[in-house]
Formats: sequence, structure tokens, C-alpha cells
Amino acid sequence: MLSSFYSGLSGLSAHVVGMDVLGNNIANINTVGFKASSPIFQDILSQSIGQDMEGGTQIGLGVCLGGITPSFSQGVFQSTDVTTHLAIQGNGFFVLGDDSGNRFYTRAGNFIFDKEYDLVNPNGLNVLGWSEMLESGAIDTSGKTTNINLPIGMTMEPQATTLFKTNINLNTEAAVDNPATTSVDEAEVFSTSLTTYDSLGAAHTITLEFTPVDENGDSILDRWDWTAYVARSEVASSTVGYGAGQLPPTDDGKGVIIARGDPDYAPTGNPALDDFDPMRFDSSGVLISNGGAASLDFATVDWANGAVDQELAWQIRSEIDSSSTYLTGYALNSAISYTYQDGFSIGEMESVLIRGDGTIIGVFSNGTTKAVAQIAIATFPAPTSLTMMGQNMFAEAPGSGNPTIGTAKTGGRGTILGQSLEMANVDLTGQFTSMIVMQRGFEANSKIITVTDEMIRQMLALKR
Repeated sequence: MLSSFYSGLSGLSAHVVGMDVLGNNIANINTVGFKASSPIFQDILSQSIGQDMEGGTQIGLGVCLGGITPSFSQGVFQSTDVTTHLAIQGNGFFVLGDDSGNRFYTRAGNFIFDKEYDLVNPNGLNVLGWSEMLESGAIDTSGKTTNINLPIGMTMEPQATTLFKTNINLNTEAAVDNPATTSVDEAEVFSTSLTTYDSLGAAHTITLEFTPVDENGDSILDRWDWTAYVARSEVASSTVGYGAGQLPPTDDGKGVIIARGDPDYAPTGNPALDDFDPMRFDSSGVLISNGGAASLDFATVDWANGAVDQELAWQIRSEIDSSSTYLTGYALNSAISYTYQDGFSIGEMESVLIRGDGTIIGVFSNGTTKAVAQIAIATFPAPTSLTMMGQNMFAEAPGSGNPTIGTAKTGGRGTILGQSLEMANVDLTGQFTSMIVMQRGFEANSKIITVTDEMIRQMLALKR
């Protein structure tokens, strides 16, 4: 009979621990990345009290706590205005590391940059990932994970412009010069400009000037002569002139011609100044000149500031479809609607963006973006067996298996959501229901002790 005392006592102890678990779940209802746990009860080894032909008669000795199992169901997401607040939608953990090389794992992505510009969690542990760059510009994720250090103000080296393109319409009804009025030039000249960059990141303005020409005296536009030039003050003076290998100045002497399509000029021996045609369009406004070439290579420019000699190409047709041109000759006002060039000046990183695969994109002051790091994600064969370390962290345990570390959106790992936090997955309705069940279990076990005590007292009273 005394065993029932201990059975009831074991039940009380187990249900007290069960309430501790539920209380911890409810206490962490607003903890970022918290995962609710459930107590697992199991019976204690039974005691044999006899032997019969069926194999024996056994009485259980009570209950014990078999384990506490966390639930890794998805928590709800809360949007924030902090770029480095992250959440994982799906499987996986963020990887954290301390100065001693210890690794921890968390679902709480409330990260910040510390004073050393390291990406850390609120406890100062480093968020691990990769920062080495491949030649392609992608992040090399094949190596060992390291701290992510991204100082605001880090610079991006300048890139010299090698190609530019412009969407330009040249008005097919533009006025041409009347040969009879030699004192006045009535030609409706159109000019536009764009900015390019040299190897030092210095900006240079290229001006494109188009002049409508009547070839047969009928006052109807037949072609557009064009000239591309830069400011003379920006070009090394020794390269400007009319000699072999030199670039001629513009008529006003303020610019230097680096390309032109004008058959009225005498040959210079420079292909960029002699070999290009004026712009001609067919009756549908489609560009038909320059032999269907996709681009025109300008003369090499020796800049006065000491930058590397620059070679520029003007793309006038699509490289994929030569019938698709970036210049048209419609009966609309001459205008430019789009410009593109592949260079940029030196830039300082001003902010970051984080993609779904964990790639951190630096946003630079020169208007460009660049991948600068990538966040690591770890998965485990048995995540419910991880050791809970407190402070929203887990550690590897023998039962959890070894971590597999890779990038988000690969290998069964989830997607990273930027400017979001995963909240606790505690279901209050379920927790309150479990509390009632736990309370009833505690009351029932206390009743075992009370009834057993009464039975013993009655037995002791028999001898009186």
C-alpha cells in the first residue's frame, strides 16, 4: 500500500514540472524566436507481485518526466523598420559564434551592427556567414564561416565607362539649312549629353550633336550628321590637334571630337573620325546606316587627370536583334528618353539590404549596389534534441546530430525575411487548456496520497 504513496508523490512532482514548462511558455509569449515546449510523461518501471501462467502480475510505481520537447512550428512574423532584423520562414537556424570559437544557433533574428561594425545578436555574439568574393561578384560560400563585418563608409572602387547607349528620336521633319540664305543657318540642330566615368572615378560629359542635312536641295531632310565631343580642358593637351593620332578640336575650340559621322570632313586617318556614317533612316523611321553595326568604337581619350586612356563604345543597335535600334527617325520632336552607361565613380556604402537567400547587398553613394556578405543557415537532423542554452539560443547535442551549414533557400533551408522578426510560437489557448489538465492531474495525484493515508490510519486503528 505504501507504493501508492510514492506513486501519488511522483505524480505531484511530474505535474509540478509540467506546470513549470507551461509557465515558461506563457512567460515567453513575447520573446522573439522563442519555441514552446511540452512535457512528456512516462510510467516508472513496474513491480512484479506474483507469477501466473500468463507471465506475472505487475504494479506500476508511478510516473516520471520522460523529457521536455520543444516545438519548432513556425511563429508569426512581425514587421519592423530595422534592416538587420531577420526571420526564417521554414527550416533552419542562424549561426552565432563567440570569441572562443563556440557556436550557438537561434531563430531570433533581432540583429544589429555593433561599434566594430560586426553583425551581432543582442548578447554580442557574432552572426556568422561569408564575405569572400568570387570573380563573378557572387559571395564564395564554400569556405569557413566567419564574422560579418560591414563598416558603413566602406568604399567601392570606381569603374571606367566602356559602353553607353541612348534612346534618341531624331525628328524626320526637322528644318534643314537653306543654301540660299548663306548668312543664316536654319538647321534644327539637336544635342544631348551624358556623363561617363574614367578609371579614377572622375566624371566626364560627352555631348552628342546631330545636324539635319538636305543632300539634293529639295529642303527635305536626308541624313543627320553627328559629332561626339568632350570638354577640351579635360583632355591631355598633347593629344589635341590636327596631326597624326591627334583629336581635332570643335569649331569653337572648346571641345575635342572623339567620334563623328560627317562625310564633309577630310579624312584624318583615325577610324573613329573617318569610318562612321551619318544617321539615316528608312521610310519607317528605322536606322539603316553604319552597316548594321551594333556599336561604334570612339577614339581613345587621354585624360588630363592621369586616368587610364579610355576607350568608349556607343551601342546603337541591340546585340541580340540588329533590327532593334536605339535611334529612331519618327515625326516627333527630337528628344532623348533613356541613357545607360556601365561606369561609376567611387562610392561609400550608406546602407544594406538583405535578400531571401541571406545575401547582404551594400547600397553605395554612387547609386550602385553590390553583394558584400551572405548569412549562414544551419539545419539539424533532430532539432528537437538540441540543448536549450537560454537567451534564445540552442547548442548542438549528441541527439541532435551534426549541423549542416549552407545558404538559405537551398538544401531544405528556409527563406530569410528582411525587416521582420519571428515571434514566439506559443498558443495561449492551448497553454491554458494544458494548465487546466495539469491542475486536474495534480489534484488527482494529491487525492491518491490523501486516500492512502486514510486507509493506513484505519488499518492502524484495527488493534484498538
